[in-house]
Amino acid sequence: TDAEHYAEEIIDKLVGGRITRALLSETDDFGTTFFGFRVVNHSNKNTKSEYDVWVQRDPEGNGEGFLAIEPAQLEG
Repeated sequence: TDAEHYAEEIIDKLVGGRITRALLSETDDFGTTFFGFRVVNHSNKNTKSEYDVWVQRDPEGNGEGFLAIEPAQLEG
């Protein structure tokens, strides 16, 4: 199911990680600014993984309620 898929993604990428910062997106064409957080996870196969997690309404990004997990966009 969709719920099982999303739960597995959270387990694989976020469980055991640490939230290191809060994120705010640029305002989009519709005037929406999204919020999220960065997770650094050292527990996945002895490698450091960083993810930006955006809180949205659904997978299309129409608002709050869905976690969009993507590789961190590291500055510089």
